[in-house]
This record gives sequence, structure tokens and C-alpha cells, in this order.
Amino acid sequence: TTAWAWFDKQSAKVKAEAQRRLDIVVAIELLCEAGSTRSSAVATAADQYGVGRSTLWNWLGAVEGIPRPDWLVALAPRRQGGGAEAEIHPDLW
Repeated sequence: TTAWAWFDKQSAKVKAEAQRRLDIVVAIELLCEAGSTRSSAVATAADQYGVGRSTLWNWLGAVEGIPRPDWLVALAPRRQGGGAEAEIHPDLW
């Protein structure tokens, strides 16, 4: 698929981060299969891996409805660097 073609072109750093995220998401799934609630599993993983709960919920959302073999691609970071500075109206501060 196109997603895998994109993933294959990514750096080792992006692939390693995707794998780390996958390992954590799989750990959460295993806790759930062992009888933990999803919230409890997320809390446990957050403590164990030092990742924020909201981040873990985002990762779980990223793989929702996606076949498990494609989770690695779904969890790959898609950071866009080089943002431009923007003028912010003083009233917004």
C-alpha cells in the first residue's frame, strides 16, 4: 500500500519510534486481554514507559479500525519540520 511505501522511505529514527509506540500499544492490548480495563491498562503503560496518558490514547486512536499488521505504519511519527513564524495580533496574547 501507499502507507507502507511511505514508511519504507523513512529514516531509521522514525522507524524505531514507530516500533517503540507499537510495543507500548501491544502491551496495553495484552493488559486488556488479561482483564484490565482500557483506562487501567493505559495508566499502567503510562507509568511503565514514561509516556503521557493522552499520548497513549492518541496512539490507540491512531490504530483503531486498522488491521493489526498495519499498526506500525499508523504509529509512525509524521512530524513536519520547518514551521514558519507567524504574526500574532497583540490582542490574542
